[in-house]
Amino acid sequence: MTRLLIVALLIVTPPAFAQVANPPVTLDEYPVSDGSTSARPIARAVFLEIFGVPWRRAEQEAPNPYSAPAEDAIEPRDPDGMPEDVRAAYDRIADHSGTHEAYVKLIHGYDRTEEPALIFECRLPSVDERHELRSEGNWRVDLDCAPIARDAFIFIVRDALPVEGLSLEQVRGIFSGGITNWQEVGGADEPILAITRNRNSGSQETMRHLVMCGRDTTPMSEEASLNVEPAQDMFGPFGMLNAEYGQGIAYTFHSYWEHMVRRRGTKALAINGVVPSAETIASGEYPLCTDVYAVIRSSEADRSPAERLRNWLLTDAGQEVIEKTGYVSLRGAQGGGRGPYYQRATYPDTDASTSASPLADVVTATAMRVPWLRRVQQVHGIGGAEPDEITLTGLYMTDSWGLAEFRMQHYYTGTHNAWLRLLQHEADIIFECRLPSEDERAEIEHLGVEVDARPVAKDAFVFIMNEDAPIDNLTLQQIRDIYTGETTRWSEIGLQAEEPEEWDDTIEPWSRNRNSGSQETMISLVMGDAEMLESPGDFVTYDMHGPFGVLHAKTNAISFTFWSYHHLMLPDRHVKMLAVDGVYPTPDTIADGSYPLVTDTYAAVRASSPSFSPEVRLRNWLLTEQGQRTVKRSGYVPLGDGG
Repeated sequence: MTRLLIVALLIVTPPAFAQVANPPVTLDEYPVSDGSTSARPIARAVFLEIFGVPWRRAEQEAPNPYSAPAEDAIEPRDPDGMPEDVRAAYDRIADHSGTHEAYVKLIHGYDRTEEPALIFECRLPSVDERHELRSEGNWRVDLDCAPIARDAFIFIVRDALPVEGLSLEQVRGIFSGGITNWQEVGGADEPILAITRNRNSGSQETMRHLVMCGRDTTPMSEEASLNVEPAQDMFGPFGMLNAEYGQGIAYTFHSYWEHMVRRRGTKALAINGVVPSAETIASGEYPLCTDVYAVIRSSEADRSPAERLRNWLLTDAGQEVIEKTGYVSLRGAQGGGRGPYYQRATYPDTDASTSASPLADVVTATAMRVPWLRRVQQVHGIGGAEPDEITLTGLYMTDSWGLAEFRMQHYYTGTHNAWLRLLQHEADIIFECRLPSEDERAEIEHLGVEVDARPVAKDAFVFIMNEDAPIDNLTLQQIRDIYTGETTRWSEIGLQAEEPEEWDDTIEPWSRNRNSGSQETMISLVMGDAEMLESPGDFVTYDMHGPFGVLHAKTNAISFTFWSYHHLMLPDRHVKMLAVDGVYPTPDTIADGSYPLVTDTYAAVRASSPSFSPEVRLRNWLLTEQGQRTVKRSGYVPLGDGG
């Protein structure tokens, strides 16, 4: 009898409130937060765990596949039993206003205490949000976006649809209007309805950047575009697929599909033969893995509540909370061993070309086991485009690593200077976008230093124009004719704007300076035996962001860069990449070699470096499976992708 009474008391007695050990913030200073719908479970669970409030995942009593309320939610087990002050603070963070609205509130809330100081987001800022970073006078806001969890971007169809998977090429074909019938991809003879989301939504902007690589989605047909509007909320595609649009295909995030709407009569398609799951997200095998970010303003005061909470999320305690919500934690995605471990004193001196610097930074952070974040810069006009950059979060968490001094010693001087520093024993390992140029080979011979340069990632050489230019594809021969001076007008190759009076038909072929990575690659990879036109002084830029400033203002100009630089460091700067010989540069066309101008990114050491040296061990690790996963995690294309 006594035993039964004890059990009964355990059932009816509410659990005690027990805070986490060493909470990063107090209740009084807990920052106002906001974010995307799909990241709302993390925000709620973090608060409730920190302040010891027992919680549950509340399921819908009668799941309806057609209409809202759609989402299961994390909520306190006993909301009425919460202390009044805890409840008041929780009410400030319980609901999210959505991806775009949260970014806007964070950006404009730099002097408003009622606006969020920390947001949980499913993607990096869109082009519209980047413009918000400098939309009022001369004040400036940049954003620090720290990955705190892993997710995936998935494509969903109705359960009964007889298609189980698509390739990325097929997905792009469907959402660009090139594939319009399921029969074309192994299904029934039925028209495909491509369901999109509204501009600036988390899923639409992820679709545009991650899948379409900067291109906009296109309605599948004129008839469909007249009858179907983009879904205006995250649940919209589920209702549409289960109602009158059963032949449709839509996209969302795996966490939302699996944990918040519990699939609702839909199935997730395999992409490139891989089904999205917690396991394939953790391993990185699924090709469209994404990050969940904790975002603060870069100007946030040192050790502010928002910064302390963000940093705590990267600790083991914070990652445990993320795992409880069903997301794949960062430590879960690392899958055990993380390769060689370096302390500050043992890490090799590094340098890099500009386009390879994000890879070098992620490799450094991984090898030193230090969290990293992506700093998102505002959009500038001509002459002022600033690239996004990777930085080590540990610089702001604590100086126990001695990273402030470390960062001053490890800097990136650009392609040519990095090669010279390696030859002159000023750097031990360099990350490069190309092999040595003629001038650098002469220096190698002069100094008698041999180098050992091995590919560690794939990249591509791309041609770029203003996003409004009426050109989307050029052949390699047309490009060569432009850069030899044989073709001087766009009309000579059959290109004409819809409004000719607003179009300068004269071609401006912009180049880079001698020995820059892109200029030397242009000569060796594209021009071949053809002699490249020596551009007038006004048509040469002397840094990598220079062409973006030019093209921002000129629709008749053309220039070149590396895919990684455009896609990872200067996305959405009103500049577009062109298809070459009909193939657009994407991770899969780079991986399988169908894009005609694929390049390598190299890790180079001196050939005399011993096999046990820190630089050789680091380079060799990058060629292992774990090292290639780090390459993929950084956003670059691994060597093995695509076969």
